[in-house]
Amino acid sequence: MLERGACSVTQIAGSEEEFWRQVDEDADGWQLRALADECSRASKRLGDGQCYAFTDLPVLGGAYAAENIWVAPWNDWFSFTADAFQLIKDLPDGAKVTFKIVD
Repeated sequence: MLERGACSVTQIAGSEEEFWRQVDEDADGWQLRALADECSRASKRLGDGQCYAFTDLPVLGGAYAAENIWVAPWNDWFSFTADAFQLIKDLPDGAKVTFKIVD
């Protein structure tokens, strides 16, 4: 499972069959369905090519809460998180991070 907000990759199944069973069950909540429902109730609805994105990345202390979510074009979100993760991948836990956004 690629968890973009937490900058992590974890093997969650030993086979494709087991993977799809876990998708259906979602016993561990890794699909964040409750958070998606919370966003929907907050009128944050997704259109084609959009996804939920974190304002403050959870890997940097951001909350898994609707207040920390905005609707983004999925290709922009994936590009941004890939760049962010590349920048922080070798930092130790607890390192102070500052981002400067350049247009």
